[in-house]
Amino acid sequence: MSGRPRIALCLEYSLGLRGGVSVIVEEVVAGLSNEFEFILASPDEPAALAAHPVSSHLAGHLPLSFDDLSTSDLPRCLHESGVRMAHFHAGGAYGWGNCWPVASLPERCSREGVTCLWTDHLVIDTFNGYLGGSRPLPVRMAAFPFAWAGKLRQMRAVACEVAVSEHDRTLLAARYFPLSSRLRRLYHSRLNESEPASSEIRRQEILNVGHIAFRKGQHILAAAFASIAAECPGWSLVLAGHDAGDGCWQEIERIIAAARLEGRIHLLGAVDDVAALQRRAAIYVQPSIHEALGLALQEAIFRGCPAVGTRAGGIPEVIDEGVTGLLVPPSDPVAMAAALQKLIAQPELREKFSAAGRASIIAKKMTRQGMLDSHRALYREFTTA
Repeated sequence: MSGRPRIALCLEYSLGLRGGVSVIVEEVVAGLSNEFEFILASPDEPAALAAHPVSSHLAGHLPLSFDDLSTSDLPRCLHESGVRMAHFHAGGAYGWGNCWPVASLPERCSREGVTCLWTDHLVIDTFNGYLGGSRPLPVRMAAFPFAWAGKLRQMRAVACEVAVSEHDRTLLAARYFPLSSRLRRLYHSRLNESEPASSEIRRQEILNVGHIAFRKGQHILAAAFASIAAECPGWSLVLAGHDAGDGCWQEIERIIAAARLEGRIHLLGAVDDVAALQRRAAIYVQPSIHEALGLALQEAIFRGCPAVGTRAGGIPEVIDEGVTGLLVPPSDPVAMAAALQKLIAQPELREKFSAAGRASIIAKKMTRQGMLDSHRALYREFTTA
């Protein structure tokens, strides 16, 4: 070992999924590997991870199987690997099988002498995450006291719990008030502050980037655009992202066919060069019904895209209403259409929002450097204690 503190980054999903968690972990590993040794604990296949650029910055990998988390030997493996701290990244408050008042993985890691941190990457409604939305509400309500007690037990076992937006931190603090003092907010980003400003001429394109899913609201955006398409014949809607498989992609295809907008609403699928799309689009839209923060939204505003977003999750922390964009209620295609019409009709307003975007994102420290500084301080605090 190098003498640098050894930290395990623990993921529920593989890096290959290319979600926000994957991006964050890759940036943290690449940016801080000269100060900390990182081990990845994840379901990634070893061969696939070996071909991944992040592998050259890793000190090791612990492949995970989620068939039976209750008997997982991850805590023992972390201890035997010389890990001083494990940072668990969870898709929600009840991630990592943390649904009942039994010993959670962080608690079991603590017994092995491994300090734990926890990041909640999405906080939705009170009953989300521990029984699934298909269960009747009375059943979920009856089970909630057990889930709540389990969450508090997990929170007691970690040195610090991180939310990725102030919105999410506030919700967690209200729900789990006995341990609200352990909560912190840490913005995530992969934006490089030194990236040159775009000088590209913007096209009459409305853009969204993200996996296509009902939670992300692209079907609402498609319906809104379809309602105003006849009034703005030169404009098109571009949706970049893979199909999440929940039926949203097919719903958008239905909207396209019904409105006869083939050639004007584009479902691109996954795209490698997202920045190029953001530099040329005239408007960026984040139509999410649920959203922790919105990495692509940050990036679009930074690159000069006037924005329209819903008042969901941390989106209002990214968009300064009336300064860098407009905010509308979630799941409201009429309000979304009105906001789009306003920006389409007022190029001077688009220019105003565009000019303010870069400085706004930097001031909020929603950049890669800001994220690395925050992680560095967090890791030093709990590895030197």
